[in-house]
Order: sequence, then C-alpha cells, then structure tokens
Amino acid sequence: MKKLAVLFLSIVSVAAMMTSCLTPEQKMQKSIEAANKECPMDLGGGLTMASVTGEDNNLISTFEVNEETMGISVKLWNMPEVKDAMKKSMVELYKNGSNKDVAELSKMCKEANYNLVFRFEGKPSGEVVEITVNADEL
Repeated sequence: MKKLAVLFLSIVSVAAMMTSCLTPEQKMQKSIEAANKECPMDLGGGLTMASVTGEDNNLISTFEVNEETMGISVKLWNMPEVKDAMKKSMVELYKNGSNKDVAELSKMCKEANYNLVFRFEGKPSGEVVEITVNADEL
C-alpha cells in the first residue's frame, strides 16, 4: 500500500511544482489532471490505478483489484476492523510526511480543503470499498 501511495504522490507533486502560481484549488485540479493522464497504471500484484478524479472537494483515486490474483475478495475490506486499519495506516502515512511527495500532497489537500478518497473496485465481484481521509486528518 505504501509503494502505491508513493508512486501516486510522485506524479501529483511534480504536477504541483509546475503550477506554483495558481490558487490551491487550481493547483489541485491541475495535479489531478496530470495524475489521471498516467492511468491506468499497473501497480503489480493484481492492483491497477484506474483513475484519479476530483469531485466535490475530494481527490478520488480509483483502484481495480484483481481478486483472483490477490486471492481475496474486496468485500472483506468492507469489514469495519479492516477498513479502520486501512484508514489508520493511510492517515499515519500522510501525517508522517517522511516522503517529500507525501508531504506535498498532504499540504496541497489541506490548502485546497480536499479529502482523499481511495476507492477499491473488486474484479470480478464488483464490490466497492471507499476509504476517506478528511483534509483535517492529514
């Protein structure tokens, strides 16, 4: 999960650096557009970043999960304890900011008041799990 986040963040932070004279909202939109142009992106192990979009102050990263390759149903990720553990891990990654790309995205989200939404879509089940990290949790 960390490797996935770092790869995504690298794309977003490069785009952000190229848009330094824009408002936080404009910078976020440009970064989202740049990241989405890289999709779909095979992340290995049955995980593909399908798209990156911005809707209603949410940066939504959609991932397709090949359940057969991963050997697990996305439906299990909807269990409260699993979902909570995944969110906790993501919040810690963004709060830590030890990676410059993570720190840059966290800063951008705070400035633009954007939440991070990680949407996992199971293939072939069609099950969907969303984990939201609010801007004030970053």
